[in-house]
Amino acid sequence: MLDFDIAELYDVLPKKIRELVKRHSSHFPEDFIFELTEQEWLAMQSQFATAPILSARRFYGKIPYAFTEHGIVMLANFLRGNINAQMSIKVVRAFIDIKKIKILSDNLTTQLELLQKVVSEDIDEPDIKLNPIYDAIENMIDLKINDKY
Repeated sequence: MLDFDIAELYDVLPKKIRELVKRHSSHFPEDFIFELTEQEWLAMQSQFATAPILSARRFYGKIPYAFTEHGIVMLANFLRGNINAQMSIKVVRAFIDIKKIKILSDNLTTQLELLQKVVSEDIDEPDIKLNPIYDAIENMIDLKINDKY
């Protein structure tokens, strides 16, 4: 996430985020936070072209910092207040949901590769060859049901 998006979530100015990072730089290693290159930032701005114009509060004319999941959690330690604690919980849960989606996606990819392999083989005994397909489909259905509950 970019620093001005985090600032908006926590209802602080982006300047405060940057100040906290500079003041506590030892708490923000490179795998927690990094500054976009000018080229990366220009590419992102071109994507914002179709979005509403960035307000002065949101974008403040500097190339923003990008925070990883761990950087956001670390930053939350320095932002005080009950609202910030609640927002931190929501942000962490969002990252957990993203990881779950990735795991499910990886699992579906594996099962589809298995399906492709079975289908591409010569089918001498159709029922035996199709069993892995049925198993893969049942596993996908079970995963979807388990995710709902």
